[in-house]
Amino acid sequence: MSHVPFLRLQDAVARPPFPAIIAVLMLFGLIKIGSWFAHARRQTPEPLDVASSFVVVVGTLACITHALALAQIAHIPLLRGVGISLGAVGVFSIVNNARSNCMKCQALVKLASTVSFGKLAVWVLGLTLLGLGAAALGPATDADSLAYHLGVPLDWLRHHGALAQPNWAMARLVGIGESLNMLGLATGTDCFGATLQFAGIFVAATALDAMAREPRDRVLGWLLAIRSTSTGSTKGKPTY
Repeated sequence: MSHVPFLRLQDAVARPPFPAIIAVLMLFGLIKIGSWFAHARRQTPEPLDVASSFVVVVGTLACITHALALAQIAHIPLLRGVGISLGAVGVFSIVNNARSNCMKCQALVKLASTVSFGKLAVWVLGLTLLGLGAAALGPATDADSLAYHLGVPLDWLRHHGALAQPNWAMARLVGIGESLNMLGLATGTDCFGATLQFAGIFVAATALDAMAREPRDRVLGWLLAIRSTSTGSTKGKPTY
């Protein structure tokens, strides 16, 4: 079986800042595909519909890439084509939804004025999200990511698929999420998994927002979402 025995992390990952740019474009591509799926299910989908569709799309992509790895056909050109396609959809999404994104930011500022501690909460939310976003888009430095969240997917790319590694204890801890990291590495980014985890904050906040009865509950929902999903945004494993 053909393999790439000397493929290293620095060989797969593009030079900064391109890994962060690639991860963001791929993320927006998945969001856009989830939005298309939500509109196919309902003519005027609610934010929760779009968020749930995004989760379904990410899960489907993970299943497909993991199946490629198990079938020993996870070739870098094939995976890179998938990643580039997602990035192209992401560019399309950013260009066409720029005005809508600005309106959403204005709605968040308006929400802040409706609660007594709104301004302080928005500052806390903004600074926290900024820090977590910067950490997610930066290079992986934690031991778990380097040991197996990225190490195992890199080994899969070397062999064009998942292989049993009985002498590698950490390799037994991987799951289907590592296949998304494999896709990211094949496309040139080592922070795709962490970027997906960062997006999970918004998914959780959207779900909690749907249950909010008062503006204060919406702000508290954001704080709770950040608290419950922020750990993985600095690591390489995408989890929801």
